[in-house]
Amino acid sequence: MHRLLLILCVFLLCEGQAQKAYLFVKRGVRKVKSFPEGSYMKLQTTNGMMEGYMTRLYRDSVYIGSTGFPASSITKVYDIQPGMGIRPETFLYTSMGIVLSTAALRIVENNSSGVARTPTASPAVLGSSGLALKALLHKLKYGRAKYRIGRRFRVQVFDLRPY
Repeated sequence: MHRLLLILCVFLLCEGQAQKAYLFVKRGVRKVKSFPEGSYMKLQTTNGMMEGYMTRLYRDSVYIGSTGFPASSITKVYDIQPGMGIRPETFLYTSMGIVLSTAALRIVENNSSGVARTPTASPAVLGSSGLALKALLHKLKYGRAKYRIGRRFRVQVFDLRPY
């Protein structure tokens, strides 16, 4: 029994993962946006635009790819998720598909009764309202497209690793 417990403890203790570091965009003391190490970033620094995967955060330095720079040189942080959450083509295809299928159903119904009762575009409004709701929720969730670092926002590197 003791050998099994010893083997189990050895295997459990050998497995471990390093903690991730985070880059926070803060407004006062409140965290507005957090980017974990390894996420895709688009930053404006004093030396120019930097875009790529954030490979390492160490003390007060940010590494994108193999290029490192101090966090104090960041002037803008761009949000990669801006927009409506849906592409305009998706919205148009959905609306037109609903209109065409409703028109086809109305034609079949009119062949039997001879009188159209509802306009064809009203189901398109109802069908597209789900996509409009998704776009609104995406805008509420992601809000800003960029954060200007300076008076209102600041950048903080949060690293727990001891090395």
